Amino acid sequence: MKQHITVEQLKEFTLDIKERIEQIYKITNRQSSEDFYNSLPDWCKRDIPTYQHWFDNHLFNKLGQFYYEESVKLNIGKMIETLGESYTFKRMDQEQIIRGSNDYGFKWHIELFHDEDCPIIYAEDVELCDALWNALKVILHKS
Repeated sequence: MKQHITVEQLKEFTLDIKERIEQIYKITNRQSSEDFYNSLPDWCKRDIPTYQHWFDNHLFNKLGQFYYEESVKLNIGKMIETLGESYTFKRMDQEQIIRGSNDYGFKWHIELFHDEDCPIIYAEDVELCDALWNALKVILHKS
């Protein structure tokens, strides 16, 4: 069973690249990148005097490393926790799919409910991890 999303899945996330970095950073680190920078002690900021300088040099210019580190953090547990903070899981189960006489597989179905003014979010995939990522992408595009 796949445990976390891939680097390719993060790269496919269709937002402006800096906005994508910030959204992913907030999920995996529980705070914005700017809040993290502001919490650094002064001695850490000697060589990186501004937030923008830190962002460019430690996140944006090291994009490959950032994607790898953050994709590992976006595991099943983290995505369930993130989705559960604002949404209620109405359904999360697995359905057996029969393709032929001796060929079958499974598909995960996820339904999330926020409130009556917000439509139910549906996501599905063969892997639970990918179904959760599909649901999370829908929510991130709304925010």
